[in-house]
Amino acid sequence: MAAILFVLVVRHLESPTGGIHVPWWALALAFAAAEVFVVHVNYRHSALSLSLAEVPLVAGLFLAHPSELMLACILGPGVVLLLDRRHIPMRTAFNLAQFALVGGLSITVFSLLMPASAEVGPEAWVATLAATLTGTLAAGGLIAVGMSLAEEPVDGPQLRQMLGADGLVTIANTCLALAGVAVLLADPRSAWLLLGPAIVMFLAYRAYVQERSRHRSLEFLYDVTRTVHRAPTVPAALTELLTKAREAFHAESAEVYLFPADGPPLRTTVTFEGVIAVMEPDESDVAGALRRTVVEDGSVLLRGDAAHGRRELLLAPLAGEHGLLGAIALADREGRVTEFTRHDLTLLETLANHTAVSLEHDRLEQAVWELTEDRARLEHRAHHDPLTGLANRELFAEQVEAAIARPDGRAVVLLLDLDDFKHVNDRFGHEIGDELLVAFTRRLRSCLRTTDLPARLGGDEFAVLLDRGDHERATRIAERIQVAFKEPFKLSTATLRVGASTGIALGEHGEATAADVLRNADVAMYAAKEQEKGHFEVFDDRQAAPLQRRHTLTGELERAVEQRSLEVSYQPIFELATGRVVGAEALARWHRPNAEDVGPAEFIPLAERSGLIVPIGELVQARACTQLQRWERSAETSGLLMHVNLSPAELRDPDLVPRVAAGIEDAGLDPSQLVLEVTESALLEDARLAETQLERLSALGVRIAIDDFGTGYSSLHTLQRLPIDMLKMAKSFVDDDGLAFQTTILQLARALDVTVVAEGIESEAQLERLRELGCDMGQGFHLSPPVSGVALLDQPLSQILAGREGERDLEAA
Repeated sequence: MAAILFVLVVRHLESPTGGIHVPWWALALAFAAAEVFVVHVNYRHSALSLSLAEVPLVAGLFLAHPSELMLACILGPGVVLLLDRRHIPMRTAFNLAQFALVGGLSITVFSLLMPASAEVGPEAWVATLAATLTGTLAAGGLIAVGMSLAEEPVDGPQLRQMLGADGLVTIANTCLALAGVAVLLADPRSAWLLLGPAIVMFLAYRAYVQERSRHRSLEFLYDVTRTVHRAPTVPAALTELLTKAREAFHAESAEVYLFPADGPPLRTTVTFEGVIAVMEPDESDVAGALRRTVVEDGSVLLRGDAAHGRRELLLAPLAGEHGLLGAIALADREGRVTEFTRHDLTLLETLANHTAVSLEHDRLEQAVWELTEDRARLEHRAHHDPLTGLANRELFAEQVEAAIARPDGRAVVLLLDLDDFKHVNDRFGHEIGDELLVAFTRRLRSCLRTTDLPARLGGDEFAVLLDRGDHERATRIAERIQVAFKEPFKLSTATLRVGASTGIALGEHGEATAADVLRNADVAMYAAKEQEKGHFEVFDDRQAAPLQRRHTLTGELERAVEQRSLEVSYQPIFELATGRVVGAEALARWHRPNAEDVGPAEFIPLAERSGLIVPIGELVQARACTQLQRWERSAETSGLLMHVNLSPAELRDPDLVPRVAAGIEDAGLDPSQLVLEVTESALLEDARLAETQLERLSALGVRIAIDDFGTGYSSLHTLQRLPIDMLKMAKSFVDDDGLAFQTTILQLARALDVTVVAEGIESEAQLERLRELGCDMGQGFHLSPPVSGVALLDQPLSQILAGREGERDLEAA
């Protein structure tokens, strides 16, 4: 707009004919001085500036060329703005454009209304006032638009208040300037006489603003003191204090840090966006630095690097009669036009003293009570389950230990585990699962005395510590629980019947610890699960030995996995029609140093329960792919398949597919050479997830086999939908009396166009019958037991198998 006015109007205007010409650089200096000696008035989140800029503007209208006046309007203030680092580039650009537009509008209006004569008469007064007021209204409107875009809309009353104040100042400045111009045109030597009124007027502005500021400071202190005193709680008092302080000081943020005798500082923060934190523990470096600053220096005004990450920071201590209570901090003046001053620091220090007195005398006792209550709530939260409100494992173990520690102490513990809870979560979702746990808790409480302690140890595992109980009362409680849980649970969207298996254990003073009692109850609970659902068992010493072995083996197995000391053996898979070796199944083996070996039938369930099955699967796959790569180097054994088992836990592992892909790539194998075996039971645990994982694996080019086929409950619909390449006939169907099942499985495989591998071939008769039925492949001890991977490094697989064939011939002879 300024550029358009200059091109269309200003540059075509001629200089006034008053006889006196003021050069552009003199006007630019006058505009610069007016910008330097300015009175800043903070308004909301911004700052308005009141200056004597109309004085050089009016002088230029009468005494300078219009183009030079417009140049001076821009250059004079522009130099000041560019030298002031507090102004961000966007604000500087906006102000320069605003100065240009005000100058252009004023010159245009003045040229249209100014009479032909250059006399400073009534017509000239009207023209000049119209020109300066037009520029002022335009500038005020632009500022209002900028504030509305940057912060929030300026409403009508606020806009009228802003323009009214600007208009009054403009009229006063214009009248002063007109008087000066009239004096200059009458006698140029009298110019020096104008300097006095200008200085007095500027000082009057500043004196008025300072007096008004002092008056508002007194009102502010009185208002804040009254607010803090009347607030119902300490958090409310601090919030009100900071809200009023931030507004009064025009700060972007206000904070109070309370420093209790023990514990971390408590921070309350208010910004122009609202309350951010109320008495929140703050152990940050900033809180510690602020505390050190107020202890060492008292009230300070910090800028730059010393301001702890802010542009500027006012800091004052809250000092009570018995020491430092805290500190109050105000950061970053809004608007970036003015900065905090020593007067602001003095006012903040006075505010801090008033606040400290009110907090210490009127609210200190309440603050301590509130902190105690907060700590009690935190303590309760740390020792109780958030969902059910029951004691957690830590608190329960402490109470069991306390019960045993008494001279005649005894602890009777019931350990309960919900039956089939996982299926509830899988079928109905975790929200219904949580609802069931809460309902279970209510029903469990109804079976107990108020002095008994129920607890949720985690997941679907609960425990009860009986008050002065014995085995007899424990069994009565267990029977009562069995009866109570026969009734279905009516939940929001489902009605479920869920039982609980219960283990009972007793610990006497001097004979057991809390860990012993809980472990024994856990053993009894697993013994109950082996009986039937909803059953309970009382611990007996005969159950301890298997548990001890299970715990010992689990610890050793974890170390073996960490040290990667498990070995992998390979059981060859033969093409039954030709007797040719077509592949091998990788099998994990655990040979313990200085102890008996542990078979897979024992350590695989341990690995599944302890979560070690996934790293074991990773180890077996990596070694199997490496072994297959070594075999591939021998021309006589190329094209073999490597079978690797996948556990249900591995199917649930989100990293399964990337891990398999990486193993194939690292070994440089054809993906179709890797066969991943999944049991039917694994498919049934989470059918949708299993289907997704198998499809992703199949997309890699990997083959999929169903292991122990026939022992699960797979439907034909499931088999058709899954990307299956092989069925592994379970050993139970390979036995001599399984002819009908063998025939059925082979017919089903032909219908599905998949390969069948018979497992567990242990006799020549089984082998011959499978050949006659047309079974594709087979494996078993009759053909070859698993072969050590170490031996395979020294000779090709075919030689090992040839040697094994010779051993069988020798045995037959």
